[in-house]
Amino acid sequence: MGLVAKVGPQGFTLREVARRAKVSHNAPYRHFQDKDDLLAAVATEGLDRLTAWMNKSMGEGPTAKERLRLVGIGYVEFALKFPQHLAIMFETPCTIEARERPECKAAGMQAFQVFLDAISAA
Repeated sequence: MGLVAKVGPQGFTLREVARRAKVSHNAPYRHFQDKDDLLAAVATEGLDRLTAWMNKSMGEGPTAKERLRLVGIGYVEFALKFPQHLAIMFETPCTIEARERPECKAAGMQAFQVFLDAISAA
């Protein structure tokens, strides 16, 4: 994530990721098809973490209105604690170069659903 903080989600190469991880420059390709595939995986992980963070924050509220307030606070806390994840989550579309990433889309919809449910309940 330090590399993303330095150069942004689109500003790095898999070769640089491998160099920083002290592995061969081909090693990332054993796990990811390309840089966009790595970014989509990180975005998916971030969205899953955000969903869990918001659910945990909201779970402490005694009323629907309070849970809505807490889900917003949870979102902001996540954004402040994990800004590089947030950048990747919202700068990396779940469809890149005509390749749809269903796991990324599903994670995004799940995070959004937490907000919708809190709004509907309030």
